[in-house]
Amino acid sequence: MDRELIVELKYFNMFLNVKLDKMRKEHRNKMPVINAVILKYLIENKNKVIFQKDIEEEFAVRKSRLSKILSSMEEDDYIKRIAVKEDARLKQIILGDEGKKLNAHIIKGKKDIQNMLLKGVEEEDLSIFYDVLDKITENAKNDIN
Repeated sequence: MDRELIVELKYFNMFLNVKLDKMRKEHRNKMPVINAVILKYLIENKNKVIFQKDIEEEFAVRKSRLSKILSSMEEDDYIKRIAVKEDARLKQIILGDEGKKLNAHIIKGKKDIQNMLLKGVEEEDLSIFYDVLDKITENAKNDIN
């Protein structure tokens, strides 16, 4: 096999970022992709209590980088950090008013991209792809920790 996984993933990531940037410009949204991904995560897990550590682990983002991202998101009212009664040092992360407004836009954007990417892909092939991707992701996570 002449193809290299790292190169293929890099190409895919590059094309996906181009598509995401195009969508952001179409909707006059200047939000960085990582911020939109975090909002999507909060939206999809709105019935759970989410802390910064949960986001760090989910996306393998360093604490210092994530703190800066969350601070900027909080300034723009995309998120709010609320002290927890049991431990005032812990801050639960919830959607802010601007984050709630973007909810429908993010969900639609996600569906549009998913539909575009999966054109002509059979359900069985997609299932195999996800199984392989889960294994690769687990290997990468284990190597990071």
